[in-house]
Amino acid sequence: MPGESVAVGAFKSIRMGVVLVAAALVISLIPLSSLSAQTEPTDSLYPQADSFPFYAPDDLGLDLSMHQAMPTAIDWGPDDRLYVADYRGRIHVYEVTRTAPGKYSATAVMGTPVLAVNQIPNHNDNGAAVGNANRLVTGMMVAGTASNPVVYVTSSDPRAFSGTENADTNSGVLSRLTWTGSTWQHQKVVQGLARSKENHGPNGMELSADGNTLYIAAGGLTNQGARSNAFHNLPEYAYSAAILSVDLTHPTIAG
Repeated sequence: MPGESVAVGAFKSIRMGVVLVAAALVISLIPLSSLSAQTEPTDSLYPQADSFPFYAPDDLGLDLSMHQAMPTAIDWGPDDRLYVADYRGRIHVYEVTRTAPGKYSATAVMGTPVLAVNQIPNHNDNGAAVGNANRLVTGMMVAGTASNPVVYVTSSDPRAFSGTENADTNSGVLSRLTWTGSTWQHQKVVQGLARSKENHGPNGMELSADGNTLYIAAGGLTNQGARSNAFHNLPEYAYSAAILSVDLTHPTIAG
């Protein structure tokens, strides 16, 4: 019932109209109606979708090799830069300049993309290490400040569409990349999140207004709740097909 609590771990899981909250080792049930809506930025630094050609990376001048790697997430940073994650787990950072009405130019800030997430080791579902050094990124959100941006990234086993028999169903990772002024510091904030045998996993994120809680949309392991041959007949797991909540103030995370 809403308002009840029980001692457990450090997550929240929204299902069937309630949020299962685990913050500072306490889980509570909170009505969905208590979650405040997040307001989208209205500053001129954040162009509206109908005036900014996200759908046309060539017009934007994005690196073609990145475009061929299939961008999967995009966000504006507090440093007024454009952050783009690709299918291989690389994070690209761009300076964007408006050159004419409806025309923009993007210049890579660094010579190479940020590879910390891309290089997270992968495993088969039985725990055996595998050699591929890519990660499937399905979510990215940029927070922090102009001088010290913080990039939250959700990634998982890169295998999808075919040959997924051994895909790791606990490979979901929430990463935090913090710019120190000279380098990106990588922290694996949460590991072992559910990931389907297809390509569903932890994806979109939203930060609470006070910056203390990160909400993650976690994909399902089934076909709308039913086991499916395409998903290797798996059931849902504890943290799949749910909205997860991570307490960023927890001592094991805040350090």
